[in-house]
Amino acid sequence: MDVIRTVSLGEKVDLLARLLFYVPLIFTRETIKTTMIAVQRGLPVKEYMAATVVRTLMTCLTERQMLYLNGPTSQTYQTWIEKEAKTRNLCPVKDTVILVDGTTKLHWIRRTEEKASKVVLLFHGGGYYIPIAPGHLNWCSSIINASGSTKKNMAAAVLEYDLTTQAKYPRQLQQATFALQHLLKLGYQPGDIFIGGDSAGGHLSLSLLSHLMHRHPSVPSVDISGPLAGAFLISPWVNDDCSTASFKENAWIDMLPHKIIPGVATFFIPSHIRKAESDNKQGWSMAQDANGDWWRTLADVVSNVYITAGEQELFRDHVVILADMLREHAPKCKIRFELGVGEGHDHMLLWEMLHYCENPALRRLDEWFVTILQE
Repeated sequence: MDVIRTVSLGEKVDLLARLLFYVPLIFTRETIKTTMIAVQRGLPVKEYMAATVVRTLMTCLTERQMLYLNGPTSQTYQTWIEKEAKTRNLCPVKDTVILVDGTTKLHWIRRTEEKASKVVLLFHGGGYYIPIAPGHLNWCSSIINASGSTKKNMAAAVLEYDLTTQAKYPRQLQQATFALQHLLKLGYQPGDIFIGGDSAGGHLSLSLLSHLMHRHPSVPSVDISGPLAGAFLISPWVNDDCSTASFKENAWIDMLPHKIIPGVATFFIPSHIRKAESDNKQGWSMAQDANGDWWRTLADVVSNVYITAGEQELFRDHVVILADMLREHAPKCKIRFELGVGEGHDHMLLWEMLHYCENPALRRLDEWFVTILQE
């Protein structure tokens, strides 16, 4: 059911009250703290004020209210195609397919209407409760156009997975599996396919890689004849522990509100499933629950992995540990890790939100794609 259509009058009144009173109060408090830290650390105040806006809204509003304000992924996709496709030299045709389960949508972004030789399967971020942002689609545009320099025709397939207001884990992993199966049925070889995403999208990418190595008992299996071309993980969510140094250092500067992380995890993953997987050292729901042995066959399912974290983000220490673990236990997989100096969580998306002409983080991702496509 469309959650937006089921938002009650009472919820709308509550939303208005929060926007008029609660949000300004919290934003004022957050702004003072963030500005002081940004100045002290020599960080761009404008960028971290934008991060403060996001942090405040995530702190003050419910999951349903955030969805109501942002609109569903399908709506954002349609609007983006109408307004942006032609100006970005992309095909202005809306192309949405329904996957094998009969409900999950996959949205295509192409350079032309012809089938591309390579494809990137995108899983957007948003804590599994916020729908896609236009900035995510801008990434697809940038990747597609950057690939043109290699004479390779790249397309993007954007998965509209169920948010936690609709379904809990492992539903989203099932949907990611359906999407990958669909690409394989279209004739794409594993070496033609990239997967990736930011934050929760990075989490889903890791879940899918785990599933390809170790089949999840509640998810259909996927048979691949070789490794995927690559996976990119932008500020991926890999652990729900909030006791690291980066959580303490960056609590008042990062985009993510540190106090909601445990609640988001509990809302997304049923507690009995979370405990069982953690106790058994399985990495489907949280990558860092697994030990190194879990990742030893990573090179069998993906050839290249690009991982980023922001120096100023909560997840920094988690992501650094993940990158080190993959390098140690999956040495045959080409792991590239970059720590964005002066950047917070998902700064690549933040720069798109601010409509900056230059997006250094996105440029680095484009370069990674080009390097692989030229091999």
